Amino acid sequence: MTWLFVGFVGLGAVGAFWLLLAAARAGEPEIDRTTSTTTFRHGRTFLAFGLLVLLGLPAVIAGLALAAPPKTQFGYAFFAILAGVCFAVGAALTWDAIRYRLRITANGLECRSPWRRRCAIPWSDVASVTYSRANMWFVAAAKDDRKVRISILVPGANRFLESCEARLPANARSGALAGYGWVKRAVPARSGR
Repeated sequence: MTWLFVGFVGLGAVGAFWLLLAAARAGEPEIDRTTSTTTFRHGRTFLAFGLLVLLGLPAVIAGLALAAPPKTQFGYAFFAILAGVCFAVGAALTWDAIRYRLRITANGLECRSPWRRRCAIPWSDVASVTYSRANMWFVAAAKDDRKVRISILVPGANRFLESCEARLPANARSGALAGYGWVKRAVPARSGR
């Protein structure tokens, strides 16, 4: 019974990830044509998922614990810890969905993250753009080590790469090539910018 439960949780987590990825690939950033500013935010699907994990899963876990009360203290602790983990992860996802914003302007990148200070990097200061496989995000790093990140789960992340391709030399973007497939963007030709 326990392994079956773990299997269902694992399948649910994988399914949720692919749903979020599909929603992000289908979404687009907000584009202000008058100022040529592109704004990236998490979509409604990501926010709904965060709220589901925050509020829905702990309620389901509590319902399961009430419907089939555990027979041991360990069982009660297991349900409490599982509900607490879901609540904490859901709170982090919801907070990220509400607070994250990346703006691309003619001058550079401006990022507001719930986890870091606001950061602005002029295009002339961007030293590299890389992709982190572990975190599944692109990182634009300045020469002075300031960093701006955009997850592949943010709608329109491929537009971020498009902006980088238009403004940065190929050698500054070579570290990001591993992430192109995740956002369904063709790897650019080596010639030119």
